[in-house]
Amino acid sequence: RLDYNGRVKKLRPDIVVPSNNSEPDVVTRKLGLPGNDENFTIRDGSGYVFTVNDYINPRDPNHLHYYIWRWYAQIAGGSDEVIRHAKAGESGNDIVVTGRGFTGNERYRISSYNRSRNTFTVLIYASGANGKTSAKVTIPATLRSEAYGGEGFADGATYIARVISKEINRVNGSDQNVNYQESKPVKVANGLLNVSLKSMQTFTTIEFMRVNKQ
Repeated sequence: RLDYNGRVKKLRPDIVVPSNNSEPDVVTRKLGLPGNDENFTIRDGSGYVFTVNDYINPRDPNHLHYYIWRWYAQIAGGSDEVIRHAKAGESGNDIVVTGRGFTGNERYRISSYNRSRNTFTVLIYASGANGKTSAKVTIPATLRSEAYGGEGFADGATYIARVISKEINRVNGSDQNVNYQESKPVKVANGLLNVSLKSMQTFTTIEFMRVNKQ
């Protein structure tokens, strides 16, 4: 686990060591982190033993984790040309998620830029999300990499965000409690893309796309 925002080091500096590749610091012990990014507490996770029951579908060993990976695979964009974008805790290229909806012991977020379709995709996993509380998501509007820096949405460009937030059935992989949201058209400001979610389930997909105003 990485200490994306430095809170683990603040609470338990004895279990955090520096990374050697400019990534966030490394947490050296298995932990549970109940709460959200700003106020989580630390719970010892060393006594937890991972078993087959923790897989997404323990009764079907041919599909262990398949349903989750199928959701996660959206980040790659299939046959489209897709570039890695912001990731959690990356300096100057962070995926910021705030609000009570982004909660739970396990919270992950990742994003990509689809050069073929000129869209950004963000995937968010929040183990404690219950579909009753809100969240706000912010990512950079342009790529920061050396090879593709500046590609994306310039300030003043109009965009919308389409959101699908849902649960995934552990037995058959079907979507449950699916919530669709779409933002009103807004303009890029200060180099950032933003969307407010009225509610958040465990698995959330956000797609930012340009709107060509007539």
